[in-house]
Amino acid sequence: MNEKAVSDYTKLITSQHRNKEKFIQMLEEVSSPMVGFFNFFATLNSKYDVDTANDPYLETLARWTGTPLIIPGAAIEEYFGFSDQENALTFGETDDPTVGGYFRESGQSGTGGLVPKGELLRRLIKAKILQNKSTGCLIETKEILTLVLDHDQFKVIDNENMTVTFKNLYPQFTKTHKILVQLFFPLPSGVQLIIEE
Repeated sequence: MNEKAVSDYTKLITSQHRNKEKFIQMLEEVSSPMVGFFNFFATLNSKYDVDTANDPYLETLARWTGTPLIIPGAAIEEYFGFSDQENALTFGETDDPTVGGYFRESGQSGTGGLVPKGELLRRLIKAKILQNKSTGCLIETKEILTLVLDHDQFKVIDNENMTVTFKNLYPQFTKTHKILVQLFFPLPSGVQLIIEE
C-alpha cells in the first residue's frame, strides 16, 4: 500500500471551497493525525510478517504463537574447571570479571537455557504455528521437525501401540536437537515419544 499524504485528501476539496484558506487549514489539521495512523497501520503488517520480521517484532511473534524464547537445558554453561573438561574456563582475573568461570557446585548440571535468535527463532515460530494447528499426523510432524532441525534426515514411525519413534539419521544430533524434538513434536494425548539417536 502506498503511503498517504495530507495533500491526497485536500486535493479532493471541491471548487466551491478550494479558495477558503481557513477551511483548508482546518482539514489539514484534522486529517494529519489520521494520515499518520493510516501510514502506520499500512506498514504494521509487514513488521509482523514471519518471513521478514526482525527484533523486537520477531520476539513478539514468538510470544503470540507460544514459541519458547528460552529452551531449558539446551545451552552448556561455561565454568571454572580443568583443561580436559568441555567448556571449562580458567580461574579468572581479579581485574577483569569477564575472564574465567564460576565454580560449579557438586550435582550442578552445567546447562542453562538457550535463547534462540535470528533464523533459528524464525524457524521455531513457523514450526510452532504448524504445531498449533496440527492434527498429529506424520506428514505434519515431519514438516514441523524439518523446520525445527533445519534438515529432513530423520524418520518418524508410528508403532501402532500408542508410541511414536523419532529416529535421527543426521550425523550430528546434540542435546539441543533432542530437546527441540521433545518440545515441538505434536503428540496426541496419551501417545509416548521414543527418541532414537
